[in-house]
Amino acid sequence: MLKLKNQFIFAPIKTGYSDGSGVITERHLAFYKRMSPYLGAVIPEPFYLDKGLRELPTQIGIDDDNKIEGLKKLVDLIHRSGTKAIAHLNHPGRMAKPHIPGNYFLSSTDNPCENG
Repeated sequence: MLKLKNQFIFAPIKTGYSDGSGVITERHLAFYKRMSPYLGAVIPEPFYLDKGLRELPTQIGIDDDNKIEGLKKLVDLIHRSGTKAIAHLNHPGRMAKPHIPGNYFLSSTDNPCENG
């Protein structure tokens, strides 16, 4: 956590709580409900912008209107405690995992991540 103006910011972590469809789940809501009252701001885990560009198969998506309801629930929950919500938009680049069904490689380099 980073301290800023006497308030803590919760940096994004990868919970992997989605069900593979990219939607917010009850498990996400329970986790952020526990954390947000103690923080000045929360950066939920990285949101994928395209289903074919994911780092985790259980990553949260922001690529389709079917995700709006869950994202709104998450933001409203975080705001209830006076905490700010900051979106972390994610493009995995060379970190895109080729073993995830439907994923493709799109990067400024032809070299996939050695650790991926």
